[in-house]
Amino acid sequence: MPRATRIFYGLGEFGEGFEGTALDAFLFFFYIQVIGLSGAAVGAAVFIALLIDGITNPLVGALSDGLRSRMGRRHPFIFAAPLPLAIALFLLFSPPAGGSTLLLTAWLLGFAILCRIAFANYFIPHMALGAELTADFDGRLSVAAFRVVFSYLGRLIALFAAYAFFFHKTTSFANGQLNPAAYPGFALFCSGVILLAILISARGTLSRAVLMYKRTPLPDRFSLIHIPRNIGRAFQSRSFCALFVSLLILYVTTGVQGALALHMNTFFWQLKTTQIQLVAMSGVAGYIIGVPIASRLGRIFDKPRVFWSGILLFFVFTVGPTCLRLMGDFPGPTDPRLPTFLAIAIFLAGVVGAMPLTVSAAMIADLTDEFELKNGYRTEGFFFGLNAVTRKSSIGLGGAIAGIAIDWIRFPRHVEPGGVEQVTLNQLAVVYGPTIGVIAVIGLTVMVAYDLTRSKQKLIAKRLVLQRAERANLPVR
Repeated sequence: MPRATRIFYGLGEFGEGFEGTALDAFLFFFYIQVIGLSGAAVGAAVFIALLIDGITNPLVGALSDGLRSRMGRRHPFIFAAPLPLAIALFLLFSPPAGGSTLLLTAWLLGFAILCRIAFANYFIPHMALGAELTADFDGRLSVAAFRVVFSYLGRLIALFAAYAFFFHKTTSFANGQLNPAAYPGFALFCSGVILLAILISARGTLSRAVLMYKRTPLPDRFSLIHIPRNIGRAFQSRSFCALFVSLLILYVTTGVQGALALHMNTFFWQLKTTQIQLVAMSGVAGYIIGVPIASRLGRIFDKPRVFWSGILLFFVFTVGPTCLRLMGDFPGPTDPRLPTFLAIAIFLAGVVGAMPLTVSAAMIADLTDEFELKNGYRTEGFFFGLNAVTRKSSIGLGGAIAGIAIDWIRFPRHVEPGGVEQVTLNQLAVVYGPTIGVIAVIGLTVMVAYDLTRSKQKLIAKRLVLQRAERANLPVR
């Protein structure tokens, strides 16, 4: 596969990095601390939006699997999605001033749903396209590596721009992330980058997609009955079940952490805006550096081992500082070493966190080979759609849990750092740290059932070549 194709494919993830930064890093904090909605209301709205989005993901995947067009199966969706996504993202961070609680909650829910659904119409076909670009076991690691690098490069630039140009300190707001006027401009900036990155990526991958489309055994044209049929067939795979459950638990835990991260940095650690920027960008830089390491490890060891090792180490570095601080063995807010120590820990978390991110997409692509061997057709869109259901519903559930936790510990609104009682901060830290760490370890245990190793996948690939040759002159179902 040409390197240019991989670069253009990865560029689409550059836009995803901006979308992910806006929604994952700032949305929860914005609507609670800046707008003033309750944690439960924000958590519930985010969960409902992600749940609806998750339900649509297999539908989008199945639709793209069965689509026939001169641009192939995926590109009609990819070209159509970015403009609605950009508009919805901007409006999501531009709620009406002085609106009632009911209006603001409805605004959050409505535009969060529109934003998520528009993104799904791009992201699911885009992920499925990555599985189609090559059938090579190690080549898929390369595609996944380009995807993750560009995604976190986008996040890195988005975070830098956020704190350097939008959430900087002003005379009215010592902490720029509390400034309500900064968010619409930031959202507009993100929307513009997303629009350009996705369209350029789509144009750059079109010719390769059309070429591979002509060689691919296609399923029947879309019918709603295909979704439960494919779900049943997918869950017949032991490896699919193991990866599905493990990702489910992983996404819930990271959803809680992602929703509470800005609360932790602002109030528990009492970092200044520039220090929050340093810590956040250190984590993203770690991911970028970790991707080639993860890709190399995936070529040396089996992907499942790289996957669970990365998750375990990731939670050691993300949860460790909080747990140590609760025990009094880590620098506190008044210690000048704190920002450096946190930045190092989060950087290392990013390096090892790149391991499961890089190999999991390649593992899902391998599962589509196993599925085709058993059933005679490929459903990359359906598989990545089902993964998105798991991811988004679980992250939404994590956000809902975080919102409930904020209300349960009675965390105050519109408060400056240093104005929250220590007992409340400790309760926040317990949720973010040791509780999440224990749940994550439980999630890792199910991966022992995953058995799609390198040798088994290569055998499947050889059998697929023979199977496709035998079916070349037969109707494809």
